[in-house]
Amino acid sequence: RTAAGNDGTPAVQRKTKAHPCTVCCFVFSLIAVCFLCFIGGYLASGSPYVDTAESEKERDEQVKSIFVAAGFYLTCAAVSGYYWSMAMRGSQPRRRRHPSSEFGLDLGSPGTSTYAADREASQQLLGST
Repeated sequence: RTAAGNDGTPAVQRKTKAHPCTVCCFVFSLIAVCFLCFIGGYLASGSPYVDTAESEKERDEQVKSIFVAAGFYLTCAAVSGYYWSMAMRGSQPRRRRHPSSEFGLDLGSPGTSTYAADREASQQLLGST
C-alpha cells in the first residue's frame, strides 16, 4: 500500500509500533487464561485439598464460572492481539463515516488534520452550516 500518512510519507515507510496498553492487555489476558484454566482444572479434579463448596453441584457451578471467565479473558486477548498485529503491519483501523452523509464522505478521526476540512465539506454538501 502506498497510502500517505498525516505527514505525507507513504504507509510502507512509516515506522509502526503497538500502543503499550495493547501489548499489556494481550500479555495479562493470556496469563489470566492460563491461571484460571489451572484453577478450574484443579477444582474439577475433586482434589481433597481444595474444599470450596458444600456440594458437588455447587462445585460444578464454580468450575463452570471459572472457565467462563477464562473464555472472556481469551476473547480479550484475541481482540488485543488483533489490534497489536494490525499495528505491527502498519494497517490502520477502518475510518468512520459521518452518519448523516449521503455521499459517503470519509471524515477521518477527531484530531487528524483532515477531520475538520472533511467535516466542513460534508456540511456544505448537505446544506447545513
